[in-house]
Amino acid sequence: MKKSLFFILSLVLISSYLKAQPYGNEWINNSQKYYKIKIAQNGVYRISYTTLLNAGISISSFDPRNFQIFNNGVEQKIFIQGENDGVFDNTDFIEFYAEKNTGALELPLYYNTSFVPNPYYSLVNDTAVYFLTWNASFSNARMASETDVSFSSYSPNSFVFREEIQSYSGAYYAGETDQAGGTNARYVASEGYFDSQVLTLGSSLQKNISTTNLYTSGPYAKIECVVVGASQDFYTLSQGLPDHHLKIEFKANNASGYNLFRDTLFKGYATNKFTSVISPSLLGNASTTSTMFNVTSVNDPSWTSNRTVISYIKVKYPHILDFESRSDYLFYLPDATTQTKSYLQISNFAGSGTARLYNLTNGTRIDIPKLVNTYYALV
Repeated sequence: MKKSLFFILSLVLISSYLKAQPYGNEWINNSQKYYKIKIAQNGVYRISYTTLLNAGISISSFDPRNFQIFNNGVEQKIFIQGENDGVFDNTDFIEFYAEKNTGALELPLYYNTSFVPNPYYSLVNDTAVYFLTWNASFSNARMASETDVSFSSYSPNSFVFREEIQSYSGAYYAGETDQAGGTNARYVASEGYFDSQVLTLGSSLQKNISTTNLYTSGPYAKIECVVVGASQDFYTLSQGLPDHHLKIEFKANNASGYNLFRDTLFKGYATNKFTSVISPSLLGNASTTSTMFNVTSVNDPSWTSNRTVISYIKVKYPHILDFESRSDYLFYLPDATTQTKSYLQISNFAGSGTARLYNLTNGTRIDIPKLVNTYYALV
C-alpha cells in the first residue's frame, strides 16, 4: 500500500536569522550567494520581504522565480507568493516545509551495524541548516498549488494513518565495554542517546504511546521498537549463551490484559529492532487514548547482570479524521484505489484563517475550505 505524507499548516515566520555562508559542498555553485537558515523544529516556514531586505539581499535586482532552497545538498520544493509577475513585492513571501536534524543520516558514523540505533536523536546537533540562494533559471523546484473543490464527485475517506514516535534520549551510552573498562573508539551499535531509565535484572518499565482516535476497522497497524543491551556477562557469553532475556507486552490504556509483542534472548550489547504488524483492534477501541508498553528484563536463574535500555517505540495506526484540537498535524494518506482522489473531511482541527495541506511526498500545497467546524480537501 503506497502512502503519501501530509502536513496540515503550522506556520513559522523567519524574521531574523539569515546569514551568508562562504563555505559549501559539491552541490554549491560558487558563482551564487547562499544564506544559512537554521531549523530546530519541524514545520512550515515563511520568509518575508522585510526579512530578505534586512539580510542584505537586493531582491529588486533579480526575478523571484530564481530563488532556490537546499537542505543536505537537495533542492527543496518551495512556494513563492506572487512570483509569476517577476517582481518580489512587499506582500510576497517564500514558504517551505523544513525539518530539524535527527540521527537518520548518521549511519556512516557507525561501525558494524545496518541501522542507526536512535534515528530520531542526533549524536551531534538537533539543528538542521537550509540554504537560500538564487540563480538565473525560471524552472526551479516549486510546490504546485491545488484548488479542486468538486467534493460532491467523491466519497469521503474513513481514515488516514497517524505515526506516533517516542524517542528516549535522556542519557548517553558509550557502548560496549571490555573487561578492562575500555570502549571502542568508533561509534558502535550500542552507543548513542537512549532512555535514562535502565531496565535492571528482574525489573519492568511502562511506556505510554498516544493512540487516540483509532479506526479499528482499518488496515493493519505497525509497531516498531529498538532496545539496546547495556551490559554483558563475560562468563555466560564465554559459554556461547545469551545473557539477556527481554519480554515486551502492550495493551490499550482501557484494556485489562497485555498482548505479547516479543519474548526474546540476546547477547551482551546487541542492538535489537523488533517490528510487527497487528490488527488495530489490539490497540483498543474508539475510547482508547494510549497504548501502554510493558518492558521486562526477565530474571533468569544464574544471571548476575542484565541491563537493557529503550531507544524508541513507534506505532503507526489507522486514525479517524479527528485532528484532536491541534493547529498542525502530520499524517499519511494511502493512495486512492476506487476513485481518482481522496476526499478528506477533517474535524476538530484548531485552524485559524486559511488552513492548508502540504503533500510532502509530491510537493503540492492545497488550500482547504472550512464549513461550520469541518475542513474539506481533495488530494
